[in-house]
Amino acid sequence: MFKSYALISLVFVLLLATPGHAEDFAIRDGDTVGFLGDSITAARTYGKHILLRYPDRKIRFINLGIGGDTAAGGLKRLERDVFDNSVTLLTVAYGVNDIGWGLKADDEHRQLYLDSIRGIVTACKKRGVRVLICSAAITSAPPDKAENDFLQQMCDAGLAIAREEGGETIDVQRTMRDI
Repeated sequence: MFKSYALISLVFVLLLATPGHAEDFAIRDGDTVGFLGDSITAARTYGKHILLRYPDRKIRFINLGIGGDTAAGGLKRLERDVFDNSVTLLTVAYGVNDIGWGLKADDEHRQLYLDSIRGIVTACKKRGVRVLICSAAITSAPPDKAENDFLQQMCDAGLAIAREEGGETIDVQRTMRDI
């Protein structure tokens, strides 16, 4: 489990904190960054790694991860957890719990996930919150089979919806498999 947390943290550091021009950096001085997600998010490692890499940035981090949470749960608590905390940049990482670790890998739960992702992006855009939708972290599925499994395909559809609605995306699953 520790390796999973460390690897996902590495992915976020690589994707959110790559060196370059300050204007290219996804996180800006003065941002309040919210991390919305499940138990991997609740582990509280993302913000620490970004702060270590850019200690001079004036950034506030809010961990909004809840173990066992789903995209539908995140959508329900946007007002209280995201908007009431004046979040300016939100990362969203769900998927595994949405399909019950594979026990609910069906059309009904897929659609609930996709509707929730659309709802999160739409609500954030209306409120002026920049949003990054992430695919779920890799699971124990064999890499050669995971590329076409239910979770990856569901997350791919969620990433496509996020882009259609004006959100940014990070394909964490494929990036982790590549690493």
